[in-house]
Amino acid sequence: MGAVKGRSSDCSPAAGAARCSPDYRETRVPVPGWRNPDLRLQIQGARRPPPDPAPCDSSPWLLITMATRGRSGNFRVLGARLLPRDPASSGSSWLRRITVATWEISGLGRGDLERPRVLLTLRSDPGADQVEDSIVTLRILQRTGLCPALGPPRAQAVSAVPLCTLRLTYVVKNTRSELRLLGLESKSFLGTPSSPNPSSPPLAKTMSHDSPHTRERLEGQEQRLQLPVGGTGTSQEPSPLSCSASQEAFSRPLRLVQGQSKYCHGVGNTITTLPISSLLFCLAALELKSVNWQTTDNGQAHHTDKFFSQELIVRRGQLFYMSVTLHRSLSHREVTFTASTGPYPSESTKTKAVFPLSNKIRGTGWGAQLMYNKNNVLSISILSPANAPIGRYSLSIQISSEGNYSTLKLGTFILLFNPWLQADSVFMSNHDEREEYVQEDSGIIFMGRASYISMIGWNYGQFEEGILNICLSLLDNSLNFRRDPVNDVACRDDPQYIGRVLSAMINNNDDYGVIAGNWSGNYTGGQHPRHWNGSVEILKKWQISGFRPVRYGQCWVFAGTLNTALRCLGIPSRVITNFSSAHDTDQNLSVDVYYDPRGWPMDKGSDSIWNFHVWNEAWFKRTDLSPSYSGWQVLDATPQERSQGVFQCGPASVIALREGNVDWDFDMPFIFAEVNADRITWIYNSWTGGLKKNSSDSDIVGKYISTKAVGSNTRMDVTENYKYPEGSRQERQAFEKALGKLKPYMAFRATAAGRLSTAELKPSISGKFKITGALTVGKEVNLALMFKNLTSDSKTVMVNMTAWTIVYNGTLVHEVWKDSVTLTLGPEEEIQHPVKIAYALYEKYLKADNMIRATAVCQVTDETEVVVERDIILDNPTLTLEVLDQAQVQKPVTVKVLFSNPLDELVTDCKLMVEGSGLLLDSLKIDMPTLNPRQQSYVDFEILPTRSGTKQLLANFSCNKFPAIKGMLSIKVNK
Repeated sequence: MGAVKGRSSDCSPAAGAARCSPDYRETRVPVPGWRNPDLRLQIQGARRPPPDPAPCDSSPWLLITMATRGRSGNFRVLGARLLPRDPASSGSSWLRRITVATWEISGLGRGDLERPRVLLTLRSDPGADQVEDSIVTLRILQRTGLCPALGPPRAQAVSAVPLCTLRLTYVVKNTRSELRLLGLESKSFLGTPSSPNPSSPPLAKTMSHDSPHTRERLEGQEQRLQLPVGGTGTSQEPSPLSCSASQEAFSRPLRLVQGQSKYCHGVGNTITTLPISSLLFCLAALELKSVNWQTTDNGQAHHTDKFFSQELIVRRGQLFYMSVTLHRSLSHREVTFTASTGPYPSESTKTKAVFPLSNKIRGTGWGAQLMYNKNNVLSISILSPANAPIGRYSLSIQISSEGNYSTLKLGTFILLFNPWLQADSVFMSNHDEREEYVQEDSGIIFMGRASYISMIGWNYGQFEEGILNICLSLLDNSLNFRRDPVNDVACRDDPQYIGRVLSAMINNNDDYGVIAGNWSGNYTGGQHPRHWNGSVEILKKWQISGFRPVRYGQCWVFAGTLNTALRCLGIPSRVITNFSSAHDTDQNLSVDVYYDPRGWPMDKGSDSIWNFHVWNEAWFKRTDLSPSYSGWQVLDATPQERSQGVFQCGPASVIALREGNVDWDFDMPFIFAEVNADRITWIYNSWTGGLKKNSSDSDIVGKYISTKAVGSNTRMDVTENYKYPEGSRQERQAFEKALGKLKPYMAFRATAAGRLSTAELKPSISGKFKITGALTVGKEVNLALMFKNLTSDSKTVMVNMTAWTIVYNGTLVHEVWKDSVTLTLGPEEEIQHPVKIAYALYEKYLKADNMIRATAVCQVTDETEVVVERDIILDNPTLTLEVLDQAQVQKPVTVKVLFSNPLDELVTDCKLMVEGSGLLLDSLKIDMPTLNPRQQSYVDFEILPTRSGTKQLLANFSCNKFPAIKGMLSIKVNK
């Protein structure tokens, strides 16, 4: 940091007062790491030098004291002093009085004062004109005496009675409603010390002052306090305080206290703290004693008792109760509450509310009712509006009488959405659905492919310790908050806004989001997406790392984590799986798939069809649409396409999607295509550059759209929520309606013209792959390619076949098998050709999805090609979990996990990860021994249930041969 330079002044007695005019200098001091590094400092020199006191051996310090400035959260210097080191060595110039007029530091929050904070002190050599800077901590400055290291100064004889002026500066301390003394100095203008006087008084060090006096009206007068700084050596009680300073006075430097003493050098160490009740408005009797938030009763009434938190958590639009204990009753006094949220609360943005304590709450806004007032205890009920912004609120109480007032900070509480309240936009009337979509902290996510649907368990864990704070941090780290925090916090009353922000924050593509996506098959530097058992560990990792992205996730990881955040904040939500999900990048409602004549799939174009894709539905009213389009809304946190420049998706009304209203907000064309797009197959000849349209399928995309059923782990099909029955008149009308709305905006692509002509020649043969053996990792894959001649003529078919390992979203990993054959089919004959893929061919390239894509391009001379394709999924070995005793709250119980190696080779690097809300406080990681061929192994561990009910224990086993084997066990926990 730079230096602050002053100008030398001749202020010796011979110079006279006229030559000792104030010396001002403004200097900019750069501070590394601060957003606004320019600090402005104004320095004023002394008018007269004081008499030289006895020598001190302490070094000179310019002590600068700072405090918050009003609502802006900036800092303002309230006082500064230069202390001597060796006055004898520098003559009369050793004491240079410096007064800081204004010094503002931008870029630091108000919360920085809640803990000791390193700010700034400037140090100088005695008599020098340059003040060099150093760093100290923001505390009450202890070195405020002339020789603080030496204790009280020696008694001295005074040849003339000096006139001493005391300056006392103090400010409200944030956390405990006290006043803190920030500076005390004495100035001597007359007289010089002579020989020591043993009768001089000791130094006044620390005193406090409680005044039983009533308040006086504040008329902007000067606040006065008399301190015992001299005398005959006996302790003196402070005089009563005259309360006459306005509250606004504390936002700027003031000369608050003046006093006189005949012993100038008797003023030394500072007074530390004074109760706010004594200095601020003389309301000592009304000082806050305690606050009872009644968290247990409120938690049960507000359905927030499952949260592991000591903080009050309530839902908006519903009364909550608390009690406040004061030191004296509130007779003949007016009481007003202030509830505020966000960094810049205001009544105009609905982020701040000021409301009186009354005998009855009227209206639907903020209100407070006095239930009873007895023995200095106030029992109060408080109501928040049903449309209040959600988040953490500060609550304070202001007590006023005869035009004067005192403010006491009561603490904080968290306000959430309220699905139990009809007036709330997230209201859900069905009890069982509320329990499932808000209160259930574990669930099922469906995976696989349309012809082979599997499922995994997922631990949402929305009530686990710290998760609610992390979900609030998601909002505070969003792009919207960083761009405009005032508007962002004000918009948090709307679940539509919250859902869209969260869909962007769960991925890390544009901001400080939670999860980094990876579909490459290479997960070096992070965790395999299949290893996660739930959201809790992911969210905690994100917070602990300082909001750096957690590596890695894929669609079900994004959806599971978003589901946690939505339910945590009180928005009913569920996880949806769409099988054969289209990714249409050009909004033409067609997905283009390319093959070459050899049967090789080609990476040409950006469209794709995923075996499955997982997103979320959230339940709330759409105030921007007709009421009939409220209800379930699609939100998708997987980063696929940008929306308004950001990787976010939704909310999109499910009902509007079914009707083809793709021109409505938000992201309707993309989501409509995911469940409705046509698949167009193309044959591309790289030798000639020719591109030939092969086939069009309108019933492949959007199959078996699934979610967990209410109250059970069974699959519930919700396909008809998204579209009318495939091929029906209503389904075709909705598709044509959507296509018509999108045509003006379509990019020019091969399929931009729409569907294939119905005059296209039909093929003379058909084909399909049939599974002829068990599909298990470690075993040979056995298929049969089935052909049928559709004509009465013989046909000769040339067949090119390939097999690739793939990722579930269709990304090709590696070719593992290929073959070509020519077959002859008699009239209307059916034949099958065997396909065998050995384990040795695919073991090195098989990913955790266990997916292989087999493709055959079948060519009859002078006819169009027939493309036959099938994705197959290989089964993992089973991971078995068993609880060995009856589970009971707060009683340890043992769980056994059993695994058998099905391979004829060693299995190494065996690890087990276990997670379960209400069963384990943290995820459990266990290293397991190497398994010999065909060997069975088990491991025991203990769980400690903390909540009753049916809980879900989730396990993931990984090793060098099996990246992710899932296990799940439902455990009934008794009270």
